Amino acid sequence: MRLKTSADGELIRRINRHRVLSEIRRRGTVARVDIAAATALSPATVTTVTGELLDAGLIEIAEDEEPLREGSAALSARGRPRVLLRLNPGACHVAGVKIAMHQVSVWISDFAGNLVRSTLVPVRANRQAPEVVADLIEDALRQACAGSGLALAQIAGIGLGVPGFIDFSAGICHWSPVFGEGPVALRALMTERLGRPVFVDNDANLATYAELWRGAGRGHDDFLVVTVEHGVGMAAVIGGQLYRGSRGSAQSSATARSSRAARNAVAASAAAWRPTSPTSRSCARPATSYPWATWTIPSRSSAAWTGWPKWPGPATPRSAGSTGGPARLSAWASPT
Repeated sequence: MRLKTSADGELIRRINRHRVLSEIRRRGTVARVDIAAATALSPATVTTVTGELLDAGLIEIAEDEEPLREGSAALSARGRPRVLLRLNPGACHVAGVKIAMHQVSVWISDFAGNLVRSTLVPVRANRQAPEVVADLIEDALRQACAGSGLALAQIAGIGLGVPGFIDFSAGICHWSPVFGEGPVALRALMTERLGRPVFVDNDANLATYAELWRGAGRGHDDFLVVTVEHGVGMAAVIGGQLYRGSRGSAQSSATARSSRAARNAVAASAAAWRPTSPTSRSCARPATSYPWATWTIPSRSSAAWTGWPKWPGPATPRSAGSTGGPARLSAWASPT
């Protein structure tokens, strides 16, 4: 039997801190007893963790909020009042950057997500080299920081949203309408340039996090977000978590074959594939980085695909090895 080490204990504490902090972020203002119920942590653990977060200045007591009484969903004259907790807006500042085809947008917010400053730089980013786009991002960030009275060194972290295929864990862009064929080591490039922690993700995923934490998705465990801009993007939240799949996106997970919600997400995302020509109904992915190459969008008037919910397609789709793509989406959803 392996003895518990100090490293194990530190890992558990970090996990518990993350769970508690995420629940406070999700709820806005919440009492300790409700955190314990939502996270399945013991009341003693929640008390310890929230005490550490209060000492670190990451959360604060919501003194301007009317406390709830224990044992009742509404205020009453009986019972001990619950102390409500929330994120501390002044704990730090973070920056978000969205790289689009024709502009670079920067937002600076406090730790609670309140907007402090925003900057938009019109530019044809898709016609620039990655190093030039990095210059534009740095200039826009410094401009936004100066306008908010902050130095770049005071920004705790920077999130970059990019359309296309992003390896979130590695911070690499494999393909994007902005950069074209990759790979582009965007996180490494920006971290070296800015000297701050940088995180890179698909822009639809980041929009989904915004809806989950502060928008229409708050309080919902399962929903989809569809973005329409230069192209169509989509992300799914399943069970209260962003659905990434085995390759980092819902389009490429074996789980898609067993989850109805995920299958719908995979099927719908096929419409977002870029056309191979202005008049063709065929759409292509970069075959150099992904196991699939081409998918033909079926005619709307044809029969529904067998086994897929309400997805219009040919009665006899092409085989997986033929031109036009897989006979079923599961042919490329399976991991290789």
